[in-house]
Amino acid sequence: MCNDEAYRPHFAQYDLNDEQCHEVKDLVKMLKVFKDITLVITSESEATLHHIVPAFNHLFDYLEQVRDDEGKSAHICLVVEQALVPLSKHYSRTDKCILLFIAVCE
Repeated sequence: MCNDEAYRPHFAQYDLNDEQCHEVKDLVKMLKVFKDITLVITSESEATLHHIVPAFNHLFDYLEQVRDDEGKSAHICLVVEQALVPLSKHYSRTDKCILLFIAVCE
């Protein structure tokens, strides 16, 4: 069972086994990456391409790394695959944007 000092008997039906606890920790770690990127982008008075593109690339690379990690559970891989679908769609559009290339190169 997932050990927690604040465990209360009336929450027993929600008790997590070790595998579920590991999945929750993996999800929290993934959500932290989203949070960090959001903070970087929103900390500027105006979000600009030279901040957004590297953050987007970092997120994309991170999710691909998680997806390819053979130690991750099927649930985590499914979540990552579902996140990568819209990211891939938008990421492919960056190849066609000359302004994006100029903004990142400067």
